[in-house]
This record gives sequence, structure tokens and C-alpha cells, in this order.
Amino acid sequence: MREPNRTSPSALGLTELNEEVEKSNQRIEAIKADYRRIMKWSEMFDGSDMDVKKMIAGYIIKRVDVYSDYRLHIEFNMSFAQFELGLETEVEYAAQDIVS
Repeated sequence: MREPNRTSPSALGLTELNEEVEKSNQRIEAIKADYRRIMKWSEMFDGSDMDVKKMIAGYIIKRVDVYSDYRLHIEFNMSFAQFELGLETEVEYAAQDIVS
């Protein structure tokens, strides 16, 4: 006799796979959105005149050390999370983190 409320192992596996596919699709969409945002920033920067580019670079970059063999050490005024979220200060970033 078959029990009507039991789910077969293959149906459970299929459900898990479908959930995994959905999570992957969500991650892909998030990556695409990040890419579009970065490309928009890049296009804005490329379309700006040299004075604006210098101002942007001066705001983002705190210090650049150049070593022999053309090695560079670049210190930024912001964390990657700030850059990614487009926030200007650590306080704003911390507030965003709390709200999320």
C-alpha cells in the first residue's frame, strides 16, 4: 500500500535542486547589477574632464607609494564596502550595516 503523505526521495532532491538553481540565479542577478553600477561609474569618469578626474582620484586615493621594479602600494580613503555602496563615510556605512 502507498502512503499518500510521503514524498519520494527523488521529489525531495528535485525540490532542493530547484532551490539551489533559484539561489544561483539570484546571485547572478546581484553580480550583474554590481557590474552595471561599476560600468556606469566608469563611463561617468571617462566622460569627465581632467580636472574632475583628478578631483575624483584625489578623493578616493589617500596615498601611492612607488617602489623599484614599478611595484605600487595604493592606500585608499574608503573601504571596498563603501565603494560598492557608494557611501562617503564609515559612519554612513555602519548605519547601512545596522539597517540591513
